[in-house]
Amino acid sequence: MRTYRAAAIALLALASTGAVSGDARAAPQASGVRPSVSMTVSPIFGADAALGLGWQELVVSIANGGTAPRKGVLELRAVMPWRAEPLITRAPFNVPAGQTAIVQLPTHALEHQVPTLSLEARDESDQIIASAAVTANMTESPTLIEIAATPRMSLALRGRALPTLRAVSAAPWSAGAAGTPLALAVGAPQMDATTGDAVLPRSAASYSGVTLVVVHSDVLARLGAEPFEALRDWVAGGGTLAVVATRPEDLRDPNLTSMTGGAMAESAANPALYDLPSAPMPAAGSSGSGGLPKPGGPGIVPALPPDPQDEDDAPLDFHAAPDAGGSKYTPIGLFLPTRTSPPPAAKLKGTVPPAIKATLRGYSGGRLVPSTFGATAAFGTGQVHLLAFDPTAVPGLDDAWTQTRVTEMVAQAWDRRARQAFPIGSSDQRQPYRRSDEVRRALDPNENYRPALAFAALLLLAYAFAAGPLLFGRAKKRGTPLSPLKWAPLLSLLTFSAIVAAGLAVKGIRGRGRRISLTELGSGDARGTVTRFRGFYTSESRALGVAATDRAAVLEVMNENDSVMGSRAALRIDRGGSALENISCLPWQTLVVREDATRTLKGPIDITWTGASTLDVTNHSGSELQDALVWVPRIGAHYFSKIKDGETVHSTSGRLVLPASGRATTSAGSAPVHPIETQTFTAPLGGEHAARVAARWEPFGNAAGEQVDWWPDEAPVVMAEIEGGEHTTTDSGLRIESDRALVRIVGAGGGP
Repeated sequence: MRTYRAAAIALLALASTGAVSGDARAAPQASGVRPSVSMTVSPIFGADAALGLGWQELVVSIANGGTAPRKGVLELRAVMPWRAEPLITRAPFNVPAGQTAIVQLPTHALEHQVPTLSLEARDESDQIIASAAVTANMTESPTLIEIAATPRMSLALRGRALPTLRAVSAAPWSAGAAGTPLALAVGAPQMDATTGDAVLPRSAASYSGVTLVVVHSDVLARLGAEPFEALRDWVAGGGTLAVVATRPEDLRDPNLTSMTGGAMAESAANPALYDLPSAPMPAAGSSGSGGLPKPGGPGIVPALPPDPQDEDDAPLDFHAAPDAGGSKYTPIGLFLPTRTSPPPAAKLKGTVPPAIKATLRGYSGGRLVPSTFGATAAFGTGQVHLLAFDPTAVPGLDDAWTQTRVTEMVAQAWDRRARQAFPIGSSDQRQPYRRSDEVRRALDPNENYRPALAFAALLLLAYAFAAGPLLFGRAKKRGTPLSPLKWAPLLSLLTFSAIVAAGLAVKGIRGRGRRISLTELGSGDARGTVTRFRGFYTSESRALGVAATDRAAVLEVMNENDSVMGSRAALRIDRGGSALENISCLPWQTLVVREDATRTLKGPIDITWTGASTLDVTNHSGSELQDALVWVPRIGAHYFSKIKDGETVHSTSGRLVLPASGRATTSAGSAPVHPIETQTFTAPLGGEHAARVAARWEPFGNAAGEQVDWWPDEAPVVMAEIEGGEHTTTDSGLRIESDRALVRIVGAGGGP
C-alpha cells in the first residue's frame, strides 16, 4: 500500500488489552531491588517465532520496586526512514507498589519494512520513568507455537527444513534463494510467574503469523475467557489447532467441545496411520500430488460425495508444483510450497515404529472424522486435530515418524490459508496483490458526483451559448447593443446557483459515512471473521476519531495521503477497545479505514450434501440472502435472486452462471487457486442483475487479490449479500448513508 497506509498501520492496535489499565498481577519484588520502575519487553511467543508482517503482540512487564503506586502511559514509537515523526501508540498502566503489571501491546510491519521500535513509560507529569528497546521478529516462515510451561518441541523441530515449502527468488524480500528449503520456526508463550498460566494473545489478529498451535487438553481447559476466545476465533478464521489429549475428562471440556461439536471418547486408532512413511519425503526432483491421500480416504477433511461417472476426478488437497523459477506467491508470505510424491504404497506398510504404534489412539464424537493425524474436526474455516500421538514427549518427541506428522500438519495449515479471502490480522502479508481502488470507489461519495459534473458541463455550455451568440445576435437584430449587459449577469447568477445546488445535492452539507463488509465463516457456524471497510466523508476540516467496532478489532487507515496522519495523530487503547485519534480529514476527502474483527450472525447458514453433485443451503441467519451464489465442486456456481430466512434451496434449482470449467486459474505457490473474476459469473445474468452483483463483489475481489481460492476444488461455497447490512446508522459521529454486508460460507456440514 502507499506511504500513507503504511504510516497508518503503525498506529493500529488491538482492543485486546483488557489488562492494560489496572491489570497488576501480584508479583512481589525480591528484596534488594532498588525502589524504581523497571520495564522489559519481548514478543509474545519469543524472539524465535517468525510471525511475519501481520499483527503480533509485545508483552511489557513493568515492575514497581518503590513504596508508592506508579501510573502513567506507555508509548510505543515506530520510526521509519521516510518519516520524520514517530508513529505512537499509547496505553495506560497502573502498577501498585512492590508489584508487576503485564501489558500486551500490538505491533505491525510497515510496507514490508520492519520499523525501529522503542518503548517509553511516562508518568502522570509526562516524565519518562523507564524505557526499553524493542526487537520484534517480523521474518516470514512457517511457525509452530507450543503452548506449554516447558516447551519441548522447539528443541526437536526448530530449524527443521521443510522441503514442501520453498522461497520465491523473484521477491526481493524473500527468505531465501529459490530451491532453498525453509526452516521451521518454533515459539512458545511466556508464563505468568504469579498464576502459572501462559500469556496468550487477547485477539485473534495477533495469531496472524502463526501456522500451527499445539496444546495439551488440560492447558486448553484452563484458558481464561479472553485468551481462549482469541484462539477460538483464530481457528474459526482458518487457523489450525492440534490438541494432545491428556485426561479423559478433557474430552468433555466446554473449551474443546465448542470447537469439535460435542463430547468425544477414545476409540481405536485410525488404521491409515500404520501406512504412513516413517521419515520425511524427499524434496528435490519429485513431482505428483504427494503428502496426503485423496479426500474420502484417511484424509484430513471430509470427502466430497464421489462422482459416479469418474471417481478419479475427486480433487486432491495438494497439487504438483509449477516451475520453481516462477514468480508466484503463496497466500501467506512469499514462499513457494512444493509437494513431492510419496513412495509406492507397498513400501509404506508397517513403517510405524513399535514404540509409537503402542501409543496410538483414536477419537470419535462431535464432528470428528478419522485423519492421518488422529481425528480432525472442521471448525469454521479452520481445523482442530485431536492427535493420535504425543509429539511433545518421549518416544514421540524424538521419533522421525512423529516429527514427519507434525511437519505435514504445518505444511497443510500453510496451504489452507488460500481458502480465506481475508485472514484476520494478516492484511499486509498479501500486499503485492491487494488493490483498494474499487473499495475506495464503493465508499467515496465523490463517485456519485460524476452525473452532477455532466450536468454542470451542460449548464456551462448552455450559458456560453445563451450569453454569447444568442444574446448578442438578438441585440443586433433588435438594434439594442447594450441589452446583453442586463441579461448576461442574470444568466450567470442562475447558472452559478444551479451548479452550486447540484454540488450540494450530491456532496451534502454535513459529513456522512459508508460501510461495506465481508463475513467469512464455516457451514453451520454463526460466528466468523469480518473485514469491514469504513468510509468517512466530511464537509469541513476536522480531527476525526475512529473507534473499533468491538474490543478485539484491529484498524488500519488505507488513505495514501500522509497529511492525514499528522504529528497529533495517535492510537488510544483502554479497556473498552482502541481508537485512532486526531486523524486529519480535509473537506470532501474520503477517509477509508479497514477493520478486521469477528461477527456473530443470528444463526448459521448450513450447507448439506444431498447427492454426488447436489447440495442444500438452509438460511438461519435471521436475514434474507440476496443475489446468492452457490458453488458446487465439479459442477459450478448457481445463482439465486434471494434465499429467505428459514428457507432451504436445492442447488439444481438455481441458474447455472459459472460452470466449473469456466473458472479462472492461477497459482498461490504450488497450489492452483481460482480468483473470483466477477465477469465470469455476472455476464450470464445480464442487465441490472449483472451490474448489481459485480458492484458488490469487485471491491472485495480487488482488495483480496488473485491468490485466493474463491471456488475451491474440494469444498462448496455460498456467497451472498445480507439484507439490511449490519444495521448501523452512525459511525464516529457521522450518519451512515450506505451499509452493505456480504457473507461467504466455505465447506459443508459443521455446526454442533
